[in-house]
Amino acid sequence: MWRKAATPHLNCQPSHAWDPKKIMIFDMFSEEFSVRPIPLKTCSGEMAYTLPDLSVKEDHLCLCHVSGYEQVRDIWILEDYDKWSWVRKYTVNLAWDTNKYPLKANARFSHFVTVVSIHKDELVLFWRYRGMFSYDLVSKSIERINLKKSEMDDYDNYSYDEYLSFSVYNATTSD
Repeated sequence: MWRKAATPHLNCQPSHAWDPKKIMIFDMFSEEFSVRPIPLKTCSGEMAYTLPDLSVKEDHLCLCHVSGYEQVRDIWILEDYDKWSWVRKYTVNLAWDTNKYPLKANARFSHFVTVVSIHKDELVLFWRYRGMFSYDLVSKSIERINLKKSEMDDYDNYSYDEYLSFSVYNATTSD
């Protein structure tokens, strides 16, 4: 065992203790948790149903959010960790050609778009019921990434995040 540590007291079940307007941070040097606000200024009713995605772009924390009412995904970059200073760097229009990229009927829009990764000027999105896409943040062009069909594609559960999720972590910058 590395070391003994006291068991922290929790006044609720951890899986139910989330707040869509905050980011929990663990400082590996001080070994302490803290909570910081996200950069979005929006009403709590909308936020309750559209949790933002966190990602990393060139060693900067990114927050990607799609409004429950608009077909737009904003990408915020944390430019200064000490001052907790965020800048909205990109706005991605998700109103794509439904003939070319059909969306399943009655699918709720914002709940099915997940950021897989952001690298240089490429945003990779997984859009449930549509597929995986590469989006060029400069030219604003979109291209489908062809994947093998999975049995999970037809699994119809609105809390699918418990079953289908992506997590990308870039520990070092190689370029």
